[in-house]
Amino acid sequence: LLDTIWPIVAWTQPMNGLVYVYDGLLFGARDFAYLRRHMLIGAALFFAPLVVAALGRGRDGLFMVWLGLSALNAYRALSCAWRQHRNQSASPTG
Repeated sequence: LLDTIWPIVAWTQPMNGLVYVYDGLLFGARDFAYLRRHMLIGAALFFAPLVVAALGRGRDGLFMVWLGLSALNAYRALSCAWRQHRNQSASPTG
């Protein structure tokens, strides 16, 4: 099973790092409502549909679950980056 998923796990690590950084910046800014809302939106639009589609597919299903996690993190990276850079450009010192 590892042969099926290791490429997607390896290729998504830089993006996961971006999510980690942007989450930390928005946590520091106490923007918890935004983070919560976009985590739920991402889970509903990207992760949940792929997990439901993965049911009963065996080896391909595991790949689809990891694809769903990757899609969720891609959405989170983009939405958090947009929020952070929008807030930074709107601040008087930014």
